[in-house]
Amino acid sequence: MEKMKVGVIGAGWVAGEHIKSFNSNPHTEVKAIAGITRDEAEAKAAACGVAATPYGDYAEMLAKEKLDIVSVATPPNLHKEHALAIVAAGKHLMLEKAMATTLEDA
Repeated sequence: MEKMKVGVIGAGWVAGEHIKSFNSNPHTEVKAIAGITRDEAEAKAAACGVAATPYGDYAEMLAKEKLDIVSVATPPNLHKEHALAIVAAGKHLMLEKAMATTLEDA
């Protein structure tokens, strides 16, 4: 079975936990990380021991990478923006609580 290719939006503590989970799953491989800056994403990949392509722009990551799953590891006030972009790009979405910060956004 071919591994599912994963992208992560976010490069903070939560992103590290998501990456750890994907690394422990034999069916997934983290291929790309988007942070606020490319350097931040590169540092997260190095800290987590993954050979993921770093991006400073999540939209660029979604456009360039052939990903199966994209995990949102950003503050809740950004979840709506990121989730809608992932769905529009035709990728499977992993989104933890809080889904959004308002009922309207949810």
